[in-house]
Amino acid sequence: MLRKSILARLIGWALLFGTSVAMGQPPQSFYTVGHTVFHLDVIGNHGEHRPVQVQVWYPSHQHEGETAVYTSALHGVPLIPGTYDALSWTVTAESAKENLRIAPPKAGGTDHGFPVIVFSHGSVDLPIDYYITLERIAAQGFIVAAPAHVNNTSDDARIDYVNVAANRTVLRCFDSLPSPCSRTSVLDSIVDRARDIGAVLDALPAWFGERADMNRVGMLAHSRGTVTAFVEAGGSATWGISPEPRIKAIMGLSSGTPSVNLTADLANIEIPTVLVDGTLSSCNPPLCNPPISLLAATEQAFAAIASQDKQLVVVQDAVHRTFNSGLCAQTQSSGAIAEADPRAILDFKTAKDALTSSTGLPMDFCTYSEFTSPNDIRPITFALTGFQVTPANVPRTGLTSLAVSQQVTDIAVSFFNRVLDVVP
Repeated sequence: MLRKSILARLIGWALLFGTSVAMGQPPQSFYTVGHTVFHLDVIGNHGEHRPVQVQVWYPSHQHEGETAVYTSALHGVPLIPGTYDALSWTVTAESAKENLRIAPPKAGGTDHGFPVIVFSHGSVDLPIDYYITLERIAAQGFIVAAPAHVNNTSDDARIDYVNVAANRTVLRCFDSLPSPCSRTSVLDSIVDRARDIGAVLDALPAWFGERADMNRVGMLAHSRGTVTAFVEAGGSATWGISPEPRIKAIMGLSSGTPSVNLTADLANIEIPTVLVDGTLSSCNPPLCNPPISLLAATEQAFAAIASQDKQLVVVQDAVHRTFNSGLCAQTQSSGAIAEADPRAILDFKTAKDALTSSTGLPMDFCTYSEFTSPNDIRPITFALTGFQVTPANVPRTGLTSLAVSQQVTDIAVSFFNRVLDVVP
């Protein structure tokens, strides 16, 4: 009965907004997707300069261009010659091409530009961990801007890892503050994230001119990013943050832990809201001890939100990290390099973090081919987890991140089209 009721809720959303939630195939796109990276200097909670890299995907009518390739900001940065080799993993875009021209206005003088979606990633993640979903949304006529929240990214954690392994400072923190670079202060994280979102909104008109319609701005987020969206929508008396009035709607993929969610003033959120989570979404030891149901945390937050235009979508068999649509490709690339090169310390760190996460594993949502093609990463998977991947036992949940990426895309496009009054 639980399975049927949850599935009915998901299908009910699809029928209400005309979305397709079954297949993992990308829809017919209105636009080619352009990709570029911008850089911002955002002052942090301690007055430090934080170099924030912003991944941006946007609609274009051009078809020819170099396919985008995504990687860590540490890619190619020298470590210790003869001891540790530089990080070298990359993943290739599903469809995006680098530095295309944004699509021009439509004829007739009624084109007000493209609506904007700002994306906030999860704790110790990166925007490119979600690239498939973000590309697909951009292809439907949105500018998607995703800042890397310095001091709460996987790159910060990688710097800490190599410095500890070497027992000296091999790499400095991006913000030049003392290590550790990946910091545990929720106050610093949320305040800095809110400043990042504001800085991106300030910069978008300079980047895209009137092609970015700043009257139609939504926010999409995952995990700690969903908490950031709560704070942007409702403010936080706990952290002294006011709501961001430019954001007209929010959509959160899973959420943070209950205690972190409640630092946002959820009762002040009155703008349209969609929350999406999975029946298997949880946080387990060592990160959460005892284990926490993140679905229950999302449901608790949903109940506290005041908006009269809100919807909770529960995806059967999704774990917390099923929503990281680029994680399977990233694990494949980094795992293969780590297997071949024992000095590839940061490629190993990337694969290890994915394969030993407390909030969901590649074995839960990646396909057999993603473990074997173009390289066989089953050996490192077994070495780190004791799990022997076979064609019959992955994904363990029976649900792929690619399929969920399409569900998320469909819901996001329908939701933001409706609440931002978008004409495709």
